Amino acid sequence: MDRSKKVLLADNDRQFLEIVSRELLRNGYHVEEAHDGLEAIEKALQDPPDIAVVDLIMPRVGGAEVVSFFRRNPYLSSLPIVLLSGVLIEDPSIVDSLDVDIALTKGSVDETVRLLLAALEKLGEGARGRKEVAISGDFRPRTQVAELLQINSDLGVVLESAGAGILELNSAGRVLYANCRAQEILGLDRVHSIGNELVSFVPRAGASDFRRLLARFKGDKGSASRAMMFEVEGRVIRAILTSAWKEDTFQSIVVTLCEIPPHAASETQSIQLAQYLCHEMRSSLLIIEGHLRSLAGKGSERAEQTQQLLFLARETARLLRLVSDASEFDRALRELPVVEKEPVDFLDLVKDAISGVTALAADRGIEVHAKPTAFVPKVWGNHDKLLQVLYNLLLNSLKFTPHGGSVVAEIDASDGEVIATIADTGRGIPSGELKGILAQADRPELFLAMKGRRVGLGLAIAVQIVRAHGGRLFAESRVGVGSRFSVALPVWSEEVGN
Repeated sequence: MDRSKKVLLADNDRQFLEIVSRELLRNGYHVEEAHDGLEAIEKALQDPPDIAVVDLIMPRVGGAEVVSFFRRNPYLSSLPIVLLSGVLIEDPSIVDSLDVDIALTKGSVDETVRLLLAALEKLGEGARGRKEVAISGDFRPRTQVAELLQINSDLGVVLESAGAGILELNSAGRVLYANCRAQEILGLDRVHSIGNELVSFVPRAGASDFRRLLARFKGDKGSASRAMMFEVEGRVIRAILTSAWKEDTFQSIVVTLCEIPPHAASETQSIQLAQYLCHEMRSSLLIIEGHLRSLAGKGSERAEQTQQLLFLARETARLLRLVSDASEFDRALRELPVVEKEPVDFLDLVKDAISGVTALAADRGIEVHAKPTAFVPKVWGNHDKLLQVLYNLLLNSLKFTPHGGSVVAEIDASDGEVIATIADTGRGIPSGELKGILAQADRPELFLAMKGRRVGLGLAIAVQIVRAHGGRLFAESRVGVGSRFSVALPVWSEEVGN
């Protein structure tokens, strides 16, 4: 027979794998080693073997999943498969349930190699179509293994019966396990999910968010949980990702999927409709504004007509800002409940924010810098959202600070809070007017439709973000001296983070 065939050998026992691989090579076979089921699937897809030898019991993705995957894959469905196991006698139904050609019991290494070489010889000669079981002469039933398998089976029943979708991912985001509910929610079967990246089953609109969420786990030093929401065929799904650690070593990521109840989904649909309307109105208003400004720019014999056109252009621009502000505010409110949090170095955050506005400040002839400070404790929050707060405060200060002025960021810690203050040398705000600004920031929905002077929603969004972090935003100002807007956030501790 031709012994130059390529054999894929999958077993998590490295010593056994090394010995058997060496013996197969000595007998003329080409061997591709896989240390677990997931690696076996990946290597088989990259370069299909002539024969697969798969251990039944492997962590995460076991031999049963590997065999099922091969039989369902059009490129691997006819692959001859030899199953290795030390528990076949204790549970013969395992062999009956799997579509393999030959099943071998594991005894001593020498005896197992002898049986395996004989099995490969038969398959090389085309002996397929009937299932064979070869029992090692020195095989000894292992009661402990049978008991552990029973425990594993019992746990499997619990997971498969869970009302929530449960998946396990490796560090690269590939699916190691998916229970029935997870398959139902994502609209796939277990065979096609195992070994594939979970992000490939997430709709395109949520894929980038999911990748960012997974990337966050790489910097963790211990277990952490993060959440996001996405849609599948019109259904709103909430996903909670939790990293699993053992003895300070990252093991995997457990994902829990829950379908949002219909009444909540209908609210989401209403939000989507509002977003769609905002988008359409924004497009129309942009076109109207452009045409009106064009007519005004051509000049007119009647000054009154020109003034009317300019008024319409200004009014259209106001409506455009209103729609844009409302849309941005709505998006901020929807994102906050599911935003992931972690310990954040607020001093570094302030430096990043200042770096982002330095060029704009220089163009306006305004000096912007952070006041030197001692060590500042971390806060528990979302880096990107808190950075948005600082950007909004800095941009507001730059807007009302004249050429030659300055904007300074001050950071302090007091009474369990980290306080960041953006101070400017602008024109200042009268006391009554400042109260109105803060009132609008706290309840912007009451002021959105007001004509005349209206504060933009940047400060309102900052207030909502700070509030979602358990903090507070306050301000003081003196006319002719400048304004100080401050954000106070709780200091991070192990108890807060967990």
